[in-house]
Amino acid sequence: MTLRPIRTEADYEAALDRAASLMTAAPDSPEADELDVLATLIERFEDEHAPIPPPDPIDAILFRLEQTGRTTQDLREILGVRRGRVSEILNRKRRLSLDMIRRLSTALDIPAEVLIQTHPNEPPARTKRPCAATARSTSDPSPLPDLVRAHLRADPRIAPDAADLLGEMFGAAYERVASPVEPEA
Repeated sequence: MTLRPIRTEADYEAALDRAASLMTAAPDSPEADELDVLATLIERFEDEHAPIPPPDPIDAILFRLEQTGRTTQDLREILGVRRGRVSEILNRKRRLSLDMIRRLSTALDIPAEVLIQTHPNEPPARTKRPCAATARSTSDPSPLPDLVRAHLRADPRIAPDAADLLGEMFGAAYERVASPVEPEA
């Protein structure tokens, strides 16, 4: 048994050929030990030279649903959301929340690292608006628009997109009313 590190593609191919020839080795034999060590060397070479990226989160969810014989109705129950929300998630129109990631990881046995990833077609994460305390410390003379936006976003009866739109509309209206009127010349 003359084992050595796998450094090149030629070494890799030779190691694969040798491993294939050892597949029928009897357990606890020197050949089985050689196969075990070769497998470790091959795995290390593959990890360094051809890493396999983690699967797409949505593809992983769909795969596990299919593999476990579950449906999107089951997914709805796992996530505790309405049918439309599941559709938005599966069509990559809505990102997974931290709570959803925890539930999916537990229920479907998908590593959280897989679910945390973003997909190129996913919408960008929403940025948080500054709180009223932050608004007071900026050059904005009044924190009122930011306070109204924060209250709109905190109201569970208002969808986040609607809250953003209403907040922007209030901010624009407030600027118009609050800005001093220039006297006509």
